[in-house]
Amino acid sequence: MSESKKVVICFEMFLPYHVARIRAAQRCLSPLGYCVVGVELVSSSRIYNWAPVQGDCGFQRVTLFEGLSYPELRRGAIIGRTWGVLEKEQPSVVVFGWQFPEMLGLLAWCQIRRRPAIAMSESKLDDMPRYWWKEWVKRWFIRRFSAALVGGAPQLEYAVALGIPYARCFLGYDVVDNDYFAHEADSARLRAEQLRATLKLPSHYFMTAARFIEEKNLPRAIQAYAAYRERVGPSAWKWVVCGDGPLRADVGRAVRMFASEDWILLPGLKQYDEIPLYYGLASAFWLPSQKDGWGLVVNEAMASGLPVLVSRRCGCAPDLVREEENGWTFDPYNVSDMADALTRMHEASEDQRRAMGNTSRRIIADWGPERFGQGLLGAVSAALAS
Repeated sequence: MSESKKVVICFEMFLPYHVARIRAAQRCLSPLGYCVVGVELVSSSRIYNWAPVQGDCGFQRVTLFEGLSYPELRRGAIIGRTWGVLEKEQPSVVVFGWQFPEMLGLLAWCQIRRRPAIAMSESKLDDMPRYWWKEWVKRWFIRRFSAALVGGAPQLEYAVALGIPYARCFLGYDVVDNDYFAHEADSARLRAEQLRATLKLPSHYFMTAARFIEEKNLPRAIQAYAAYRERVGPSAWKWVVCGDGPLRADVGRAVRMFASEDWILLPGLKQYDEIPLYYGLASAFWLPSQKDGWGLVVNEAMASGLPVLVSRRCGCAPDLVREEENGWTFDPYNVSDMADALTRMHEASEDQRRAMGNTSRRIIADWGPERFGQGLLGAVSAALAS
């Protein structure tokens, strides 16, 4: 394979959805003679306590710092290692996100070696307060990218505002392995009675998968859930929240203050092989984030065949949620609006929820790993042409 036909894709740490994306990129690019090299900075994360991906990933994999997590690294060390890999591989295109300051080192390498850089991004304009001077500086850097692979419509709009031409922006960055979640969730439903007993899950429940951090809005969501229970009475569903994080104690206090530990179940973080079981046995999925660039758990829930309730502040909402067809959106800052959404889902018939779940699967079928591969193929072609 010629050195000039390599595409290097960089992530902080490979999680299963990163592996699915890079495999799809390899499938889409290899017919054109490209070899895809996946580079991860670290092999573990202290922020996301996920088990590392082991074994053959189906593509050339390079890990820069084995056994370390991102906060343990110095910026200069990251830049030095990444430059070393790029000098060795001599890729024709380098693909990475702009969220880590060290990634500017990759952009500098691309500028010096005259190789196009492709930005991967799920950022959108309303993620946080935007200050004109910071945006001016950001635009100066972002314009050095030759193309972009972004999540969906809001992310594309922001990339264009930062200076990447619309014709060189492509969708498909935020995808997961849909087939995996569909298969595992359906398998769980075939063993529903046994699994409910083993996992201590109720017959009907809302499910949420989230880190216990401020952006996920869990204390306010607990108030909304309590209001929903007050409205519907004894028939109210329970709420299963899979996850963990620094606000675990705060979430526990909010549960005791506004609801009950009998109503809201906190089984902890569930790894990749466990989480589909919780999707498969749930009645609906609920993501109450007050800030979320995309919200990949919504992809997972939809691939699992669930109707969804998604905050309007989640970047995936405009592309993935069709009101009354596969779920509803709501204002995450409004307790009453969230309670309305929960009540609406509760009051839908079993057949309506099943139809919404089927619609979720039809929608998310267009947002699988192949979309990442095709989007990257378009971005590579546009970047080289530019």
